[in-house]
Order: sequence, then structure tokens, then C-alpha cells
Amino acid sequence: MYEFKEYSADLKLMVLAHIPMGISGGLFYSVWGLYFKAEGLSASYLGFYTFLEGILTAVMLIPAGIIADRIGRKNPTIFGYFMSVLSLIVVLFGLNAVTIFLSALLGGIGFLSIPTSQAWFADLAGEKIEEASSLSTFLYNISYSLGSLMGWIPEILVSFYYMSYSEAYRFSIFLSLIFTLVAIPIVSIIEDDYVPPPRSSRNLKVIETLKIPIVLRLVGLIGMFNFALSLFYPLSGYYFGVKFNVESGPVGTLHMVIHLISSFSYLAAPMISKNIGFVKFVILSQGGSILPLLLVPFTSDFLIASALLIIQTMGAYMATPLIWAFYNRNTPIEDRGVANSLYTLAARGSGAVSSFLGGELMDVMIDLPIFALAMANLAYIILFAFVIGRFIHDNRKDLKYPAETISK
Repeated sequence: MYEFKEYSADLKLMVLAHIPMGISGGLFYSVWGLYFKAEGLSASYLGFYTFLEGILTAVMLIPAGIIADRIGRKNPTIFGYFMSVLSLIVVLFGLNAVTIFLSALLGGIGFLSIPTSQAWFADLAGEKIEEASSLSTFLYNISYSLGSLMGWIPEILVSFYYMSYSEAYRFSIFLSLIFTLVAIPIVSIIEDDYVPPPRSSRNLKVIETLKIPIVLRLVGLIGMFNFALSLFYPLSGYYFGVKFNVESGPVGTLHMVIHLISSFSYLAAPMISKNIGFVKFVILSQGGSILPLLLVPFTSDFLIASALLIIQTMGAYMATPLIWAFYNRNTPIEDRGVANSLYTLAARGSGAVSSFLGGELMDVMIDLPIFALAMANLAYIILFAFVIGRFIHDNRKDLKYPAETISK
């Protein structure tokens, strides 16, 4: 199913660029929440950072999508990568009001690379978008697992080189930005063959894009999905550090195992979806993830809680590459920049708000964000089944998607 050798050279490079980005993300998120803890800051500060970064991202996403559709995908993507690197450099100087704000500002701008790179990826993948999306997600998560395992680096630095945890976490963030830098030259040599349409056909771009049947539906749903999960996930490192008194080594290992196991679920997702149907697959995988998460607050054992979170994460996320592929297949190529900006805006904007809310809830009661996540996720599953199920039923003849995937 995954005929990598049949991909174009540019698509191969785009897929492979996910490797250094995955290592960077895994290492960064294994220490990020604990860095706040080591600096003596509460969960509300971490939630505020995520909220501020998300709001700044939301303000600039639509202009980024318009730029991507008007001048191309490549330059905005590379610019976003550089902004992400600068965001990491800022927090190497410690966490205070100035560095938190400046890093969130630069990080928010850096997230602009997400919709532009997604549109670029969809252009390169063409009819192979489901397989290429699942494969790139697989490679990203394998690499993320390796980066998460590097969460033991601070433990080694503290134990053998007598660094403080704050110093050790700063060193890990420095390594993370190095891996992000590695991805930039890879992306720089990929060709961007997108040809913008005539300027006269691009007026009122956002309004026109919202009129595309799939856009408004999935933008709303992905916003609900990320609102639910962001009540807890951005704070999970902090949660485990406080609840189970662990540092970056165990937390990084947990992230490694989560992404390693999830990687193989991404590979299996297209096949399972074709066998049971797209909507049914999303409902069963994401809906089935609620119960394991609800059991986490009732255990005092780190290993049991970790096992439950692994099961929950695998179910919650394994369908996401197919949802994104479904969205892009049914979006015209000349609208994909703005369409992916709207998609990312819904995800990041709602996630920013719920991360802030999750931090406040966690300061009230450590387990409260988990219960809130479960309720919000259940509401999302019910709406997804109704909205997308009805959409497929009403538009079956016009859908640009493998027939066997939606026919069940």
C-alpha cells in the first residue's frame, strides 16, 4: 500500500522532512511543561502561554493562507520554520513575563507554516494523499518517539553533571531547535509547482472558501475536537510531574511509547477505514478513547496511568490523517491555502482557549481537565457522526474520495 519508491522526488523529501521535525517536537514537549515547573511557575502560566500563542496564531492564519494561494506555498513555510527557531531561542534565557510573551509571539507566527506546508503537501501528494499523509504521520511519530526518549538527557545532566533541572531543560530546548534547523534545508530544495489563479478570480477569498461544502463543516468539527483534547494534552507533562512526582525521563519515555505505538496505528488507519467505512472508523476510534482516559484519575500508579493514556491517545488520533485527507481531497487546489488556514485556525484557536481553561481547572483540581475533556469529546463524536454522515449521504456523487472508504 505504501509504495514510497513511486512517490515523486519532491514528495519523498517532504515526507522525510517530518523526521527532524518529529525529533524536535518529541524532545521539546517532553521537557516543556516541566521547564515551567522547574522555574517555579504554576499550570496557569503554561496554559496562558499556550493561549497567547494560539491567539496570535489565529490572528495571522488567514492572511498566511491567502498569501500561500496568491504567491505559493514554499516561502511562507520556510519563514514559519525560522520563526519557530527564534521562539525557542528566546526561552533559553529563562521564563519571565517578557520571554513568555515574545516566545509566544514568535511561536504563533511560526505556526503559520502549518497551513502553508499542508497545502503544499496536498499539492505534491495528489491521488496518493491518504497513503502519503498516513506515512508522513507514521514517520513523524516514530521520530517524535526518539525525541521523547531524549527526555532522559536532563536526568543525566542533573545526575552526572550537577546541573539544575532548569539548566538541563534549557539545554534540551537548544537541541530541539537544532533539529528544527536541520529540516529547513530539506524543505528548501523542494519545488513548489503551484501556479496561482488570475488575480481577478481571487476576491473575497475567505468567504468563497467557506462556501465550499466540506470546509465549514469540518472546520467546526476540528475546532470542537481540538478544544476537547487541548483541555489536557498541552498540560500532560505538568500533570504527570505533579501527580506522580516524576521528571522528564519518565515523562519523555511515556511520550516515546505513545508516539511509537500510535505510529503503527496511522499506517493501519487507511486499511481499517476502507473495510468498515470512514465515518464508522472515526466514531469507533475516537469515541472508544474516552473510557481509558476517564480511568486515569482513579489510579495512583504512574505505569497504569501511562498505559491508559497510551490507549487513549492511539484511539483519539489515529483517524486524524484521514480526516485531513478527506478535507483536502474535497477542496479545490487553488483554495487549499486558505482552507488549511481555516482548518488550523479552528484547531489552534480552540486549543488555545481550552489550554488556558485547562490550566485554570488543573489549579483547582489536578484531575478536573480530564473529566472536562471526556464530556467535550463525547459531544464532538455525536456531532461528527451526524454532520459528516449526512454530508456524505447528500454529496456521495460529488465526493472526491475512494468509493470504498465511504461506502460502508
